[in-house]
Formats: sequence, structure tokens, C-alpha cells
Amino acid sequence: MEQNKYATFYIGEALFGIDILLVREINRNIDITPVDLAHESIRGLINLRGQLVTIFDLGTLIGLGKTEITESTCSIVLKTRSEIHDPSVSESVREAIGDEMSGFIVDRIGDIVSAETTQFEAPPASVSGIQRESIDKVVKLKSELLVILNIATLFAMYKQNA
Repeated sequence: MEQNKYATFYIGEALFGIDILLVREINRNIDITPVDLAHESIRGLINLRGQLVTIFDLGTLIGLGKTEITESTCSIVLKTRSEIHDPSVSESVREAIGDEMSGFIVDRIGDIVSAETTQFEAPPASVSGIQRESIDKVVKLKSELLVILNIATLFAMYKQNA
């Protein structure tokens, strides 16, 4: 059985995940500098050890509204295309991520969750408030539903609306 690992996080009370192979780091650096005239889903820039990282507001991007900054808010910084070496990551995802550093702010971090491909289900037809096309698949956990996001689609949605 093929195991996939996901970094999980919350936006509101909803549990989301992205492939752990795409995550460079998770940190509490939310000292975000706003960018004038940027798209509403871009929260701003952070300085990560001398490198500028574009930070998206994932709540805004998927249709759940602007993320409020609290003590538990974190940023998830993604690897760039050239940092992704695992062949299981599709070319469309690598292309979508590109070579510029980017990441998301989320309400709070969850755990690393492993799921077998047999556990995956198609997204439900009625997903309340979430841009359905941003969902890749779902996994039923013991106590909640894990929504796996499609990173390539998220970046495509941003570029289409920018």
C-alpha cells in the first residue's frame, strides 16, 4: 500500500492538508509586510533568512475569507520547483509552484498525517464555502474530514484572478 504524508493545518475549524514533499518549513514568522496594489489573496512578504517570500492568505484564496492573525497563526513556506526532488511530485505542481519562494498563512498547524491511497475519496459535491476546484481529495479520519488541497489548481486560480 502506498503511503502519502500530509502537513495538516486549520482554516477556521476545517482541517486541510498539502503533500509534505512540498513543504520547506512551517514557522511562526507572521511579520508580514503588505504589498500595495497586490491581489486580495496576497497577504504580503516575509523575510526568511534574507530571502523574500510571498505569503498568500489561504482562507481568501479558497473562498473562506481573510485569515485573522492570532497567536496560533503560522506560515507554511513551500519549496521552490528546483528544491522538489521527489519524482512522485507531478510536473504540473512543480510548474505551478515555480522558482520564487511562496507560502500561506493558516489559522493553526495540525499534525503530519499518513494516508493510504485506498483511503482517498473524491471531494463531496456540496462543499460549503470552499472553492471546490481547489480540493484534490478528502480522507476520512477518526474524528474529522481531511481536505487535501490541489496546489497546482490553487496557483492557477490565483493567476487567473490576478
